[in-house]
Amino acid sequence: VEIQATIYDNIRRGLSIAEASLPLVAVCILISVLLAAATVWRSTGWLTIVASVVAVFAFAAASFAGIRFAHIFVPPLGPVVAYVSVAFGQAAFDYAEERRNKRQIIRAFAQYISPDLVRRLSHDPSQLKLGGERRTLSVLFSDVRGFTTIAETLKDDPEQLTGLINRLLTPLSDVVMDHGGTIDKYMGDCIMAFWNAPLDDPDHALHAVRASLAMQAAISSLNHELEREAAARGGRPHVLKMGVGINTGECIVGNMGSTRRFDYSCLGDSVNLASRLEGASKNYGVALLLGEETARLVAGTYTVVELDRIIVKGRTVPSPVYTVVHKADAEALAAHRAFTQAKYAGTLAPSDPAFDRLAADIPELTPYYAIVRDALAESGEE
Repeated sequence: VEIQATIYDNIRRGLSIAEASLPLVAVCILISVLLAAATVWRSTGWLTIVASVVAVFAFAAASFAGIRFAHIFVPPLGPVVAYVSVAFGQAAFDYAEERRNKRQIIRAFAQYISPDLVRRLSHDPSQLKLGGERRTLSVLFSDVRGFTTIAETLKDDPEQLTGLINRLLTPLSDVVMDHGGTIDKYMGDCIMAFWNAPLDDPDHALHAVRASLAMQAAISSLNHELEREAAARGGRPHVLKMGVGINTGECIVGNMGSTRRFDYSCLGDSVNLASRLEGASKNYGVALLLGEETARLVAGTYTVVELDRIIVKGRTVPSPVYTVVHKADAEALAAHRAFTQAKYAGTLAPSDPAFDRLAADIPELTPYYAIVRDALAESGEE
């Protein structure tokens, strides 16, 4: 009876529910599409899922409200499918784009920096600024001394020469990347690398110096291998010695080159000085030569001593140069400072007992003191 009474009352009062017309359904779907587009306009992520869930319930509630208050039934399925299709379609596109960007970053930087740094870049590309920027870098140049002579002796055996270069560059490159450095380029047996780009490295100077010392250890290990191999075949080994120059200063770093080919590299006066320091290291009988800023930054960790003030090619201002020593007490360091001041003042003589005393106190600098003494003797003869 109640059902029949309700039907009669609805007919008498005209309270029937009408199905929405096609234009109205189309308008609702269009509104759904616009809302979805606004939701994913900037980016997609976990908020896209939340917004989609909220939208489904909102469309269902709106359909019920239409029945309850306007007596019109708008099927919620059409707007829901339209919203979800747009939202998740854009999310799938963004995901594919992100994966493509990660692959591009990995391909671009895998040959320069360690896999750990590549992964950090791929997960947070905002840390990468391409196209050139001004940054303070610690730049390292390393070069094997006398390698031209070695190459000359192996000119009739290019395979052995190539194998030797690869055996040399592989451990040195591993050292650079293990210490967070970026390999800029190879120039024959020379390696150019830098720290503090593309990722920030507050201790870039310290890591560069640590890498240089580890590179010397790697060269020593390779020499032992070459010596054993030469003894096994009854020949003479090729003894490798390396010079390293490190300088810290402001540079321009970024992707440089042409539209067809480019490299992630750096340039600037600080880079030029680092190259000059590497070349000048052999003139002081040391394996490592540091610029003034690099020495200042690592002085709290390593014992650095000043060797000279030089004017390198292309510069007019004298640049102090330093090296790292491992075994020197405070008294010996003070004596070395007095020695360098006397050298600058021109009061140092070849017969000065400081030469022998310092060579005994700081054995690492024995070749340096011998070079300075020979230079003074030659200038005295002239």
